[in-house]
Amino acid sequence: MSVMMRTSFLVGFITFLCGFVGPIILTPEANLGPLLGLFITGPLGFLLGGVIGFWRILWDSTRKTGALEWGMFLVIWLLMMGWYLIFFMFGPTAILLGTLCQLAAAVGTALIYRQRCGKLNQPIDRRFFSVLFAALFIISTEVFPPVTHPDWARPQDGYLQNPPAAVFYWDSRLDSSYKVPQLAINRTRLMELWVLILSLNAVAWLVFKPNNPRDTDKN
Repeated sequence: MSVMMRTSFLVGFITFLCGFVGPIILTPEANLGPLLGLFITGPLGFLLGGVIGFWRILWDSTRKTGALEWGMFLVIWLLMMGWYLIFFMFGPTAILLGTLCQLAAAVGTALIYRQRCGKLNQPIDRRFFSVLFAALFIISTEVFPPVTHPDWARPQDGYLQNPPAAVFYWDSRLDSSYKVPQLAINRTRLMELWVLILSLNAVAWLVFKPNNPRDTDKN
């Protein structure tokens, strides 16, 4: 756990400085430039640093990975989802960064876990596949989020009264930079989809029994 925390603070500090100081140097006329470090690169870097720290533990086959380490990784993943819910309004670039971090966390963990099982000559726990598929489904809902018409807009603003169920996150109809957008991400429906995916994954976790013995690595 200490490895994960140290890596989180190190990576988070570096990405925060890049996002905070970078805009001041590159675009000094932009008053809101440092907010990039406060709200985007800093928090995402901190969370991604925790994932990298978990990878370091998982890669070392002589180090035990128990419920605490996996639980911390789950907490980091949930925080990434929470970050998306709060900051998707920053636009498609913020959504892209958030989903890329989640995709890297899911795919990277899957590859390293597979490598670890190979080193220890253990079969891959079949429950891990349900977790991986759930993570990828969640990412897909972020890339193609459910949408609705903006609550703050009026019919004369030109929003779509009969919006589609979901759109690609870079759809120009979501752009609120210079105009009232025609569409807005439906936060409530998105959370409902996440709860459904996580619930189905929890059921799968309970139904499928582990097919490999408990990790008995050396400390």
